[in-house]
Amino acid sequence: MSVRNGGIELSPTIRSIARQSVSAFEWLIMDDGSTDGTPAVLAELAARDGRVRLFRHESSAGLTRSLNELLSQAKAPIVARIDCGDFAHRGRFAAQLSAFQDASIALVASDFWLLTAEGKRIGRIRPPTASNALAAALGKSNILAHSSLTVRTQTLRETGGFAEEFICSQDYELILRMMRRGELLVLPQALCAMRLSPGGITFRNGIRQEYYAALARHRHLGTPMPEGNPNAEPVPAHLAEANYCERVGRSFLVKGNMSAARTQLFRAWKAEPTNAVRIFQLCAAGLPGWIYRAFRIAAKR
Repeated sequence: MSVRNGGIELSPTIRSIARQSVSAFEWLIMDDGSTDGTPAVLAELAARDGRVRLFRHESSAGLTRSLNELLSQAKAPIVARIDCGDFAHRGRFAAQLSAFQDASIALVASDFWLLTAEGKRIGRIRPPTASNALAAALGKSNILAHSSLTVRTQTLRETGGFAEEFICSQDYELILRMMRRGELLVLPQALCAMRLSPGGITFRNGIRQEYYAALARHRHLGTPMPEGNPNAEPVPAHLAEANYCERVGRSFLVKGNMSAARTQLFRAWKAEPTNAVRIFQLCAAGLPGWIYRAFRIAAKR
């Protein structure tokens, strides 16, 4: 795990790892130049848990380089990822380690829950488990949570570790690369939860994220070179917040939770009151749940 300024999201992640049913593991953590209370939290963790090996950058080196430094220190044959703010189910390590008894498996992932920034569940993501369907879905976008990924240490090292030229979407690039080295297995249990946050790159700089995702597809699947801007500037904070609210609101719409959807989509609309998409979504959230679901069913036919 690499973390920079983990804030209040750090401790719940730590607890989820500390409580794993498998107790024999090494716990590598990089403090990537934190300037908040993160160093103190991690120091206290290392003092009480002998499995922790703590590393620190005085100034941020970035996520990808930090992960590679941790990979170089790993002694175990299997590496499991977790991001600050996410949670691991107590049985995650046990289930995924068992899957690696099959020598053909290169990477193991799982179903996962999506959470709001406050930790409320908004939906379960169920990636395809059949190999052909999984490959087809991954050829379009990343449908796996970084915090669900577990890989063989040696295989990851032999293929160059995490691609440091990828400022973001490094998890997607890794997944597509592992597809060429062996089987990808998705366990149909929700073994982790991924927290959405307005400060996440998906909402702050989706243009840059999509560029690197397209670059990963070009590199491993032969799709055209991306035409986006890899140096796109982050959007203003209020628009990042609006993007987050829209994403959460749409998830609540799909679930039929119209009240929660209206709350989130209204916040998104307030940030951009002339945006036609925001207006349409807010109007959809104003429909009774059964009418909205009927429209969705009809649209799929």
